[in-house]
Amino acid sequence: GALTWFFENRYRREACELLSQMLVSESAQAPTEARAKTLNAVGFLQFQLGNFEAARRVLDEALSISRRLSDRPNLASALVFRGAVADAVGDYATAQSRLEEGLRVAAELGDAGKFVRGVGLGYLGDVPLYQGEVESAQQRYGESVGILREIHEQNFLGYTLRRLGYIALRRGESGRAAALFKESLSVNQVVGHRTALVACLGALAASCYVLGDTTKAATLFGAVASLLSAVELPLMWADRIEHERYVSAVHRDLDPDTFQAAWAIGQVMTIDQAIAYAVAKAA
Repeated sequence: GALTWFFENRYRREACELLSQMLVSESAQAPTEARAKTLNAVGFLQFQLGNFEAARRVLDEALSISRRLSDRPNLASALVFRGAVADAVGDYATAQSRLEEGLRVAAELGDAGKFVRGVGLGYLGDVPLYQGEVESAQQRYGESVGILREIHEQNFLGYTLRRLGYIALRRGESGRAAALFKESLSVNQVVGHRTALVACLGALAASCYVLGDTTKAATLFGAVASLLSAVELPLMWADRIEHERYVSAVHRDLDPDTFQAAWAIGQVMTIDQAIAYAVAKAA
């Protein structure tokens, strides 16, 4: 388990470093489709690692090259990833503009653009959600889930399912939320996305809190903190917002001794132990 964590962390960081080195080599300076594709890959990795300014710089270059070459596939990806970065830093106007343009370009690509459309709709849902427009967010997440299921894209499906789960929690639909979080967990178990698995544990902890199992939620949040520290990778920014909101609520509602005791139990859990505990207690 620990070795898998190490390689997930190392892969993302080393892949980002390797691709970045390729971009600065003299032979890679021409504004080609290959350079745009590599820039997109680096931009997305930097986004996942939480390095938003670095992501913005390379994605802006990818956008420039793709527009110049009329390279529609790379343009669609660059627009969607750039919109996601803008959303993460609270630049909602840029996020909306880039994401909507990216979705239009992806739609023009037909079947070849369905992956980008599915991902883009998921990120587009984040824009209204954090501005209080829950209905609009839910509609976009739902469209994203439909496309991702159609093309059997499991990696991003887990993310969008968690977003729908958090909307269900806001509405007091705790049973639906738990079901969505469990499905997200199952999807990420299949693809082996361990950082996303930790995000699912945080989501199930939030579900426990809403159901009144505050001490159990604190235990799961303790496990999340320990597991994230071990892998040295951040949660996706939208997962982090929800995580911090519910950790604060649990901390507020429990007396300090109870909170620390429950948190300490989670700190020594393996990921498999935490998953078993989360699924049992969020049922």
